[in-house]
Amino acid sequence: MSEKALASPSRDDVAPSAEHWTLRLHAVCSTVAVMALLNVLWLAFTLLGAVVLGIAPATVAAAHCVRERTAGRLHRPVSTFARTWRAELVGANLALLPQLLLLVVLGWNYVAYSAAGPAASAPRLATLAALLLVVTVGCWLPGMYVHYDMPRRRFLLTALRFTLAKPIPSVLQLFVLAVLGYLSYRLPPLLPAVSVGAWLYLSTWLALRFFAENEARLADPDDPTPTPDERALGLPSDPLRMR
Repeated sequence: MSEKALASPSRDDVAPSAEHWTLRLHAVCSTVAVMALLNVLWLAFTLLGAVVLGIAPATVAAAHCVRERTAGRLHRPVSTFARTWRAELVGANLALLPQLLLLVVLGWNYVAYSAAGPAASAPRLATLAALLLVVTVGCWLPGMYVHYDMPRRRFLLTALRFTLAKPIPSVLQLFVLAVLGYLSYRLPPLLPAVSVGAWLYLSTWLALRFFAENEARLADPDDPTPTPDERALGLPSDPLRMR
């Protein structure tokens, strides 16, 4: 073999890496585009439900779209979102609205205790801790709702138990929310453009990943990793089929 042939790599040696790089870039751009679309759809359908009755089904619809996309089944995101929103108008509100109302109450109390000054430091810190816990539970709820089939009244308690049994993934969920919140604070145009859709996408994706890992460990009788708390979560053995 000549020295020229040794020094110059063939086209076949270069093409795969270049193709891999372009595929990764396309995947990132496609994901950002889906986040932006979910952001617009979530805002529109939340307003369509007069906010109070629209926010829960819009959140569930976005989580369902993320679930379908990760499974490679999301071909018409707008129609999928609208169909899911309409189908879950009652069920999503029954499952998610209590957590949202609790979040509003705790937020209101925290503001009130903060305005009261140093005399209310203890109840303010306790309210802050409860507020962070409820926020973290809310990060798990949309993914849990679209992944598991259980009575609506059980979702909030099961998400709370999952949050306490999985502190590290729960902190990761809270970290993602904090980062997106900080970026939206520094760059306000992100909020109506992509922030909500990005949080819904990332929180649902993380939730589905952790649910799948938890199910895999629980299904292996020889794996000593699952703790009694994990086995007592009360999650169905089979994930939810298409709603």
